[in-house]
Amino acid sequence: MQRPPLGPIFSLNLAGHPTIVLNTFKAAGDLLDRRSNIYSDRPRYVMAGEILSGGIGIAFAHYGSTFRKLRRASHEGFSTRAVEKYCSIQAREAAFATAQMLKTPKTWQNHIQGLSASVVLSAVYGWPPLTEKDDPWVKKIHALSPRLSEAMVPWAFIVDVIPPLKHLPLWMAKWKREGLEWHQQMSETLEGFNKGVEEKMSMEQSPQCFVAELIENKDRHELTDKEAAWLSGFLFLAGAETTAQTLFYFIQAMLLYPEVMHKAQEELDDVVGRGRVPTFEDQKDLPYIEALVKETLRWRTPAPISLPRSVTEDDWYEGYLISKGLSIITSIILLLRNALIKERRLSQMAMHRYVVPTANMAFLKIKPRLDRDRELFDDFEDFRPDRFLDGTPDDTHSMGHASFGFGRRVCVGQHFANQMMFITIATVLWAMNIDKACDSDGNPIKPNRNAFVVAGTTLLVT
Repeated sequence: MQRPPLGPIFSLNLAGHPTIVLNTFKAAGDLLDRRSNIYSDRPRYVMAGEILSGGIGIAFAHYGSTFRKLRRASHEGFSTRAVEKYCSIQAREAAFATAQMLKTPKTWQNHIQGLSASVVLSAVYGWPPLTEKDDPWVKKIHALSPRLSEAMVPWAFIVDVIPPLKHLPLWMAKWKREGLEWHQQMSETLEGFNKGVEEKMSMEQSPQCFVAELIENKDRHELTDKEAAWLSGFLFLAGAETTAQTLFYFIQAMLLYPEVMHKAQEELDDVVGRGRVPTFEDQKDLPYIEALVKETLRWRTPAPISLPRSVTEDDWYEGYLISKGLSIITSIILLLRNALIKERRLSQMAMHRYVVPTANMAFLKIKPRLDRDRELFDDFEDFRPDRFLDGTPDDTHSMGHASFGFGRRVCVGQHFANQMMFITIATVLWAMNIDKACDSDGNPIKPNRNAFVVAGTTLLVT
């Protein structure tokens, strides 16, 4: 007997933790956007949120005064108007990275990662362009990611299963001792970065960056030095990693859909010509490039799962009671192609195997509900930028995707990211063709559309 398809909202029991899954854009928008006052909290993350990031990490902060301070400061620094001052930096770095890819195409991934890190470092800390991807100071900030990701995996630390264990003395809890030591070391590193900006400001060498604005408006934001340092560190980490990953997906799409690449190049040739590189002034005349940016974010989100929300009051939705304290998941994209979901009862699935933690949000796709998603995208798996030239779907923040999330925890760097994606994609496609590499027998290597881009790519000068 065939089971009925999953509805727009359903529940899972994840090792004793009741969890609500929002299975459509409409359900996510109805609850996380239009009822954001009760759907903006986080579940308790003892290890990641309280020990490793000291209760001041914006990704884990409960919906309260600390979160609102951090959110307000970051929103001001990366609003639509505020990010315009970074256009010159983004254009410069996009041109430099493109030139490097043409020079050494076999290491194209390194150049994209270097581009992403360099631009975000300039925007957050006012750093000059990076000369190498493996800059030792950048490595220190990147050390945030694996440690926090490990701590976010469900039940990775016993203290997240039994929270009172947090109060054990240090000599009885090695995990606590090491976590607090790591927090202290990372705090010193991040505060050192911010102090470096402050020293430049005192010498009238004030860089135009987010940290400088935090320092100038310190009294208004009411952030401590430590809070400001951790906010800056989180913004760098989220921005650098997600931008690079999205650009990897763009390269993958161009390999799989060369007709899209050629159409974009035709538009660039008509508008920009061959005598100069694209600029932000060309953006209004490059609708297909803008559509390509949206389609890249829709086709492969940079974040396979968002951090869960926690509902703060009992609520009713379409006849279902959502009880106070339940976790809300809005994006389990790794289940999109998992055939097991058709063959096993959801309550029997080891859901943690499909969870990849991240600090950003992505839209949800569960395979049995693809019919629902086709209300917005009737050919979900195809990479087709033209879908956005006839109007953007109404349920996705007028963007055509929900990769930046929902409600009061929507990505604060979305405007910065859109700028970065536009100028990089336009510059890369203006300068080069992206084609498949060949194996030892001379046959083109077609990359796996369901995998990360790791091989099988060459970049050819147009």
